[in-house]
Amino acid sequence: MQRCYDNQEETLNLSYTNAVSVPEQVTVLTHLKTLEFNYNSLINIPDDIFVLTQLKSLIWGNSLLTLSPAISQLQQLEHLNLSPNKLTQLPQELSALTNLTTFNTRLNPIEQLPEGFFSLTQLQELYMSANALKNIPAAIGSLTGLRVLSLSDNKITELPYSFGALTALQVLNLGNNKFEHLPESVFTLTNLHKLIIIDNALHDFEGAAQLRLTKLSFGRSRADPSARPLKSFPTSFLQITSLYHLELLHTGIGAIPEEFHQLSRLTYLEVSYNRLTTLPASFSKLISLVNFFASGNRFTQIPAALMELTNLESLTLSENSIQEIDSRISRLVRLSQLSLNDNSMRHVSPMLNRCEQLSVLNLSKNKLHTLPVEIGGLKNMRFLSLRHNPLSVVPTSVGFLTNLRLVRFEKSKFPKKVITNRFYFEQFVVHNDLYEHDDYGDVVVS
Repeated sequence: MQRCYDNQEETLNLSYTNAVSVPEQVTVLTHLKTLEFNYNSLINIPDDIFVLTQLKSLIWGNSLLTLSPAISQLQQLEHLNLSPNKLTQLPQELSALTNLTTFNTRLNPIEQLPEGFFSLTQLQELYMSANALKNIPAAIGSLTGLRVLSLSDNKITELPYSFGALTALQVLNLGNNKFEHLPESVFTLTNLHKLIIIDNALHDFEGAAQLRLTKLSFGRSRADPSARPLKSFPTSFLQITSLYHLELLHTGIGAIPEEFHQLSRLTYLEVSYNRLTTLPASFSKLISLVNFFASGNRFTQIPAALMELTNLESLTLSENSIQEIDSRISRLVRLSQLSLNDNSMRHVSPMLNRCEQLSVLNLSKNKLHTLPVEIGGLKNMRFLSLRHNPLSVVPTSVGFLTNLRLVRFEKSKFPKKVITNRFYFEQFVVHNDLYEHDDYGDVVVS
């Protein structure tokens, strides 16, 4: 702190110092613009702090039980972060912070906002996730400068009509609340491009076609046996042709409609933990798709339509019932990450070596007894996982993958004699039923 005083430094970070009080010297640093006091042991902000009237950024995540009305003295504040704490309410005096552009109360049991809060018309980003909010006052419509609003992990069931006045809003997170239908007031948000509505009880999607989103996250983040599965894919989503990023998790859908290719701008698609068995032929028209994730479905083979998507860079089909990687994989020449763990694979085509950009290959928890020698041609490989396979031998060519940084063979069946010290990797782990061996030095091959 002495250096901060001598050099007139504008930032002071006293986080993680186990402080039970604020050092007296802090109060003389009247030039401070940023003060961080995270994860210490104070239950309130001492009034002495409020003499630092030049502060523009205050970050105070400890164990606050109350926030003093004296916060109104910090009228230059632009960024106020009170996450995480134990605040149950906020003082009316917050209304004096007319320069505030970012406000964060994430992880506080706050049940409602004071009326004066809605006079903070300079607010651009508001984060109130994991609070205890049950409703949003109509006065929120006065915060017309908001660009980012996060209300996830609350108990909100609806939004007021005035919410539609937030026309500058670009990012809205309503995840893990109590919504049963998309609030009508959302449909007028013409600048909204990212909407997260995961972990709600939505079954009514009427009006979704009015949205002009680039990112949509829907479904559930984890399995919920009590949740009612969707009967079919929400067709209104097919009208949101501006989408680049779509997540549909744990929805229970059993099929992707033929018309899905209308979402031609998609570069990222996740449909994990549903009931999909195949993909329509028209899926091959999604030529912009770069990342595809479909873990936890019912595929028995890699869908043919995927093999036509030559711009794919990341493909994850874990936790299905896929039996082989066939020769068509060679068409995915830009593929850099392939995850097929937790399937039933017995065969890997030698044509996999045509995927020359491949750097991550996860084949763990399958039924592989052998690997093709050609795997040694994947010169960009950095991570290789073969654990939990009944491998009897590892091709010598694996040893020529000189860019490997992590190789995993745990619970594989090959004998110890196939491990030699011919090649160096930064990290190597072997752990199988025949012996245990953790080695962070030289490794590999038959």
